[in-house]
Amino acid sequence: MYLALRIGLYALVLAGLHLGFKGAAAYVDRNAGIGGSVSVNMDQVATENDILFMGDSRTFHGLIPTTFEELAAERYGQDLSAYNLGRPGMQTPFFYFTLQNYLQETKTPPKVIFLNASYYLLGGRDWMHRIYLSHFHPTSQQITTARQSGLLSMPQALWWRVRSQSQILRSAKGTNAALMEAFGNDPLEIVRIVDGTQHMRETFFGDAYRGYFPRGTDHIDVDMFSGGRVFNPGLAEPVMIDFFRAFVDLAAEHDIQIIVYEYPWPPSHNTPKDISDMAHYREILERSVADAQNVTFIDYHPFLDHTKFIDPLHLNDDGAEILTSLTVDWTAEHFGWER
Repeated sequence: MYLALRIGLYALVLAGLHLGFKGAAAYVDRNAGIGGSVSVNMDQVATENDILFMGDSRTFHGLIPTTFEELAAERYGQDLSAYNLGRPGMQTPFFYFTLQNYLQETKTPPKVIFLNASYYLLGGRDWMHRIYLSHFHPTSQQITTARQSGLLSMPQALWWRVRSQSQILRSAKGTNAALMEAFGNDPLEIVRIVDGTQHMRETFFGDAYRGYFPRGTDHIDVDMFSGGRVFNPGLAEPVMIDFFRAFVDLAAEHDIQIIVYEYPWPPSHNTPKDISDMAHYREILERSVADAQNVTFIDYHPFLDHTKFIDPLHLNDDGAEILTSLTVDWTAEHFGWER
């Protein structure tokens, strides 16, 4: 009897912790919102969209669906719906898993997916572990795919499964750190954290932003970033390349065109070395889908003035307007629309 009471009390404590962290994470853990928005909450974003923007944080802060819709109508008389499905730290495996989830929820697949070719999409695991292996809720098939593809080892795949089922394991570290920082240093910080998290949720699920996260019009100084190697060949993991191909093939099964472009860079990257690095990286992507009929790689001059960047990697709102305008014209050229 005593043992049963102890077990029951322990279960109640765990349930309370689960609900507590679930409630707290919704308000203070941005990563929980990011991972959930492309998995368990996909039903809230997978509406009938003609155009999807996919990629990492550079897409998230760099393409404005409402501007795309307005310009497509104004320039080409096209009535289109767009949504920004780019998320911070997203790499090729989660392009694939996210598109799976989107197609599972929508009745009509998009016509086009724009994909930014960020320099680390094919390697590195930091953001993957911090966001997607912590807060993306996988299906059983996705866990199996991650294991069979070599993306995760068997223990890692099992841990992903366990962690995805436990709010305590998913959010304890991030939620606790946010709360401790707020209450330990500046009590008002919790207000700013909650406000920022709520704003992010509005960008995911509200019609005003449709997935785009604006960052204002402040910009970097002209000499803030002096360049540096854009591409590291060591980052090109074979499993990441395989997932890029799987993403392209999944899109082809649903008659979706993919348009790949180099995200804009500040002028400091307009050097022979950096341009060569970008070309090398693009060649890896092109080679992996050489026989695919649904992929187009955009050729253009991917440099904008420093006043269009909020930081050395991300566009500000002015830069996002320019990039969005370019995607409208690329779409028109792809489909042969006339003004």
